[in-house]
Amino acid sequence: SEGGLEVLSRDGEWMPVEANYEYLIVDSGDMLARITNDVIKATTHRVVNPADPTKRRFSMPFFCHANPESVLKCLDSCRGSGEKYP
Repeated sequence: SEGGLEVLSRDGEWMPVEANYEYLIVDSGDMLARITNDVIKATTHRVVNPADPTKRRFSMPFFCHANPESVLKCLDSCRGSGEKYP
């Protein structure tokens, strides 16, 4: 529940992400951007230390990768006027 995660807005400003025990924060990556033809963009993010030295932040990333035999092609519903990636 400790803050520190920030995402880069489209305007180039770092925005804090509100942390709460009831939230699940999903940071989309390059694979999701690729198969959605950038409908869902990859998130540029960073983690900063808390300003209060008495507080600690624990971050545990979880990376999910497709099966090596999976083909990462554009989803039909995201194709639009053409695929951006081969």
